[in-house]
Amino acid sequence: MNGLFVGNYGVFLVMQVLAQVAMRSGSGGRALTSRRWWCGFVLANAVGAPSILFLKELYKAMPATPNVVHALVLAGVFGLTQCVFAACFRARLTSFQWVGVGVLAVGAFLVAIGVTGA
Repeated sequence: MNGLFVGNYGVFLVMQVLAQVAMRSGSGGRALTSRRWWCGFVLANAVGAPSILFLKELYKAMPATPNVVHALVLAGVFGLTQCVFAACFRARLTSFQWVGVGVLAVGAFLVAIGVTGA
């Protein structure tokens, strides 16, 4: 994995987490009738949809191993979202749940280090 891959991965993660935060922030309003709901929905899609361009670059960087890209993306977005939600929304996880987040991160790491010639 080169610097371009890492850069695209970082931008993708940040954009996805911002989209999750926007969606969560807008979820307090009444669906379809609340300005708050619509603002969250529009902002989440304005940030989240373009992030797919960075995901495409990740797949292009590792064409032989799309499963590895998927594992890294899934674990990265999930783990980072859990940390941000815990900090911003006081969404507390139990110790057992944090172990699950850690296991997912370790699994993605193991998948990534198993790649040869990438």
